[in-house]
Amino acid sequence: MKGKSNFVIIAHPRCGAHLLMSLLNSHPKIHCEGEVFNKLNSEECDMHFQEKYLSDGSISNTVDGFKMPYVFRNSSKNNIWNEVNRNTHFKVIHLSRANLLRAYVSNEIAIKTKYWFGNETSHVNLEDKKCVLDTKDCLRWINNSLRNQKKIEYEFRYHQSLTLTYENLLLNKDKTGEVLGFLGVDPSVKISSQFKKQNKESLSDLIKNYEEFKKGILNSTGTEFLDEKQELEFLS
Repeated sequence: MKGKSNFVIIAHPRCGAHLLMSLLNSHPKIHCEGEVFNKLNSEECDMHFQEKYLSDGSISNTVDGFKMPYVFRNSSKNNIWNEVNRNTHFKVIHLSRANLLRAYVSNEIAIKTKYWFGNETSHVNLEDKKCVLDTKDCLRWINNSLRNQKKIEYEFRYHQSLTLTYENLLLNKDKTGEVLGFLGVDPSVKISSQFKKQNKESLSDLIKNYEEFKKGILNSTGTEFLDEKQELEFLS
């Protein structure tokens, strides 16, 4: 095993994982591969995981990691989820978005517009973003995300872990330093990203059937996400 800790980012869709990976990769002592295992079958996965993260060969001069989206947990393509779970030397960054309704809307917009990353070339006008939401589908997604968060916290309870939200990453200027310190690199190094925040508009502007949707989601687990005062301040 390498003489340093590797790391994994576990994240649900549209919670700022690419922003976090971009920030980490701007540090000279960190290398994050992204969803590299999503492209590999079981044999390729085992080979890459052994060579990159478990090899007894020369020690890399960087802290190495990758992203595991929630869907890897039940994937039959390869065994990477269980491999990380068994290797408790991996540090775990569990990334989520505090406002899961925003994450769901962002996912629907990305599916519709085909723009998945926020950068200078990905501007989409409001009319093209607007989407019609199904209340039951949305609540099912939110509830599944909440259940998965608890399951993941339990499954990786023996790993050194850091729980992080997208909102806190952007709002708290000390949070990036905390992440770097957690990974064991110099936290004073300035890190940056080319990714920008997407979908700064209010939910009432982004959801075509907002009033109908709002009535359907009231008195459910999604009600708390409708209060947008703090959210819009965060997005501005």
